[in-house]
Amino acid sequence: MAIVDSFLCGSFPPINDIYNVKTGKGLLMLELPLLASSPEASAARIGIIDSGIISNHPQLKSLVVASKSFTNTSSEDHLGHGTLVALQAIKGCLVNSSKFPALISARVTNDEGVPNLTAVIEAIV
Repeated sequence: MAIVDSFLCGSFPPINDIYNVKTGKGLLMLELPLLASSPEASAARIGIIDSGIISNHPQLKSLVVASKSFTNTSSEDHLGHGTLVALQAIKGCLVNSSKFPALISARVTNDEGVPNLTAVIEAIV
Protein backbone atom coordinates (compact mmCIF):
# COMPACT_ATOMS: atom_id res chain seq x y z
CA MET A 1 0.00 0.00 0.00
CA ALA A 2 3.02 2.28 -0.15
CA ILE A 3 1.92 3.44 -3.58
CA VAL A 4 -1.47 4.51 -2.24
CA ASP A 5 0.16 6.24 0.74
CA SER A 6 2.54 8.24 -1.47
CA PHE A 7 -0.28 9.04 -3.88
CA LEU A 8 -2.46 10.39 -1.10
CA CYS A 9 0.44 12.56 0.07
CA GLY A 10 0.62 14.33 -3.29
CA SER A 11 2.92 12.30 -5.52
CA PHE A 12 1.51 10.34 -8.42
CA PRO A 13 2.48 6.73 -9.19
CA PRO A 14 3.13 5.68 -12.79
CA ILE A 15 0.14 4.01 -14.45
CA ASN A 16 1.99 0.67 -14.68
CA ASP A 17 2.38 0.67 -10.88
CA ILE A 18 -1.41 0.90 -10.58
CA TYR A 19 -2.11 -1.88 -13.08
CA ASN A 20 -0.05 -3.07 -16.02
CA VAL A 21 -2.33 -4.71 -18.58
CA LYS A 22 0.58 -6.52 -20.26
CA THR A 23 1.99 -8.14 -17.12
CA GLY A 24 -1.18 -8.33 -15.04
CA LYS A 25 0.69 -6.84 -12.10
CA GLY A 26 0.05 -3.70 -10.15
CA LEU A 27 -1.68 -2.16 -7.19
CA LEU A 28 -4.24 -4.36 -5.48
CA MET A 29 -6.24 -3.53 -2.37
CA LEU A 30 -5.32 -6.24 0.11
CA GLU A 31 -8.72 -5.98 1.79
CA LEU A 32 -10.56 -6.86 -1.45
CA PRO A 33 -10.74 -10.23 -3.20
CA LEU A 34 -8.76 -10.59 -6.41
CA LEU A 35 -11.87 -11.20 -8.49
CA ALA A 36 -14.98 -9.63 -7.02
CA SER A 37 -18.33 -11.12 -7.93
CA SER A 38 -20.67 -9.06 -10.08
CA PRO A 39 -22.85 -6.69 -8.08
CA GLU A 40 -26.39 -7.75 -7.25
CA ALA A 41 -29.31 -5.80 -8.72
CA SER A 42 -29.99 -4.26 -5.29
CA ALA A 43 -26.36 -3.21 -4.78
CA ALA A 44 -25.40 0.38 -4.16
CA ARG A 45 -24.28 2.33 -7.22
CA ILE A 46 -21.21 4.52 -7.01
CA GLY A 47 -20.45 7.09 -9.69
CA ILE A 48 -16.75 7.78 -10.21
CA ILE A 49 -16.37 11.14 -12.01
CA ASP A 50 -12.66 11.24 -12.66
CA SER A 51 -10.07 9.95 -15.18
CA GLY A 52 -11.98 6.71 -15.88
CA ILE A 53 -11.37 3.22 -14.51
CA ILE A 54 -8.87 0.68 -15.85
CA SER A 55 -11.27 -1.81 -17.43
CA ASN A 56 -9.03 -4.87 -16.97
CA HIS A 57 -8.16 -4.28 -13.31
CA PRO A 58 -8.86 -7.66 -11.66
CA GLN A 59 -10.59 -6.20 -8.60
CA LEU A 60 -12.79 -3.81 -10.59
CA LYS A 61 -13.62 -5.32 -13.98
CA SER A 62 -16.68 -7.26 -12.79
CA LEU A 63 -18.02 -4.25 -10.85
CA VAL A 64 -18.06 -1.62 -13.63
CA VAL A 65 -21.59 -1.71 -15.03
CA ALA A 66 -21.29 1.40 -17.23
CA SER A 67 -18.57 3.73 -18.44
CA LYS A 68 -18.59 6.81 -20.61
CA SER A 69 -16.15 9.51 -21.60
CA PHE A 70 -17.45 13.07 -21.56
CA THR A 71 -14.33 14.28 -23.38
CA ASN A 72 -12.80 13.47 -26.76
CA THR A 73 -10.96 10.48 -25.28
CA SER A 74 -11.76 6.84 -24.56
CA SER A 75 -13.41 6.00 -21.24
CA GLU A 76 -10.30 3.98 -20.25
CA ASP A 77 -8.18 5.33 -17.38
CA HIS A 78 -4.68 6.11 -18.67
CA LEU A 79 -3.64 8.01 -15.53
CA GLY A 80 -4.72 5.69 -12.73
CA HIS A 81 -6.35 8.30 -10.52
CA GLY A 82 -9.94 7.22 -11.18
CA THR A 83 -8.96 3.59 -10.64
CA LEU A 84 -7.47 4.40 -7.23
CA VAL A 85 -10.59 6.39 -6.31
CA ALA A 86 -12.77 3.41 -7.31
CA LEU A 87 -10.70 1.03 -5.17
CA GLN A 88 -11.02 3.34 -2.17
CA ALA A 89 -14.77 3.73 -2.74
CA ILE A 90 -15.28 -0.04 -2.78
CA LYS A 91 -13.21 -0.46 0.36
CA GLY A 92 -15.32 2.19 2.09
CA CYS A 93 -18.57 0.64 0.91
CA LEU A 94 -17.61 -2.78 2.30
CA VAL A 95 -17.09 -1.38 5.81
CA ASN A 96 -20.84 -1.56 6.50
CA SER A 97 -21.96 -4.10 3.92
CA SER A 98 -20.86 -7.41 2.44
CA LYS A 99 -22.36 -6.54 -0.96
CA PHE A 100 -20.10 -5.22 -3.66
CA PRO A 101 -21.29 -1.95 -5.21
CA ALA A 102 -21.85 -1.35 -8.91
CA LEU A 103 -19.46 1.22 -10.38
CA ILE A 104 -20.43 3.78 -12.99
CA SER A 105 -17.38 5.44 -14.52
CA ALA A 106 -17.50 8.91 -16.06
CA ARG A 107 -14.26 10.15 -17.57
CA VAL A 108 -13.99 13.94 -17.48
CA THR A 109 -10.24 14.47 -17.98
CA ASN A 110 -7.99 14.76 -20.99
CA ASP A 111 -4.94 12.51 -21.39
CA GLU A 112 -2.88 14.82 -19.16
CA GLY A 113 -5.42 14.55 -16.32
CA VAL A 114 -6.87 18.02 -16.70
CA PRO A 115 -10.63 18.02 -16.01
CA ASN A 116 -13.04 19.78 -18.34
CA LEU A 117 -15.68 21.79 -16.44
CA THR A 118 -18.36 21.19 -19.08
CA ALA A 119 -17.63 17.45 -18.98
CA VAL A 120 -17.91 17.41 -15.18
CA ILE A 121 -21.30 19.15 -15.33
CA GLU A 122 -22.55 16.79 -18.06
CA ALA A 123 -21.41 13.76 -16.03
CA ILE A 124 -23.27 14.99 -12.95
CA VAL A 125 -26.46 15.77 -14.84
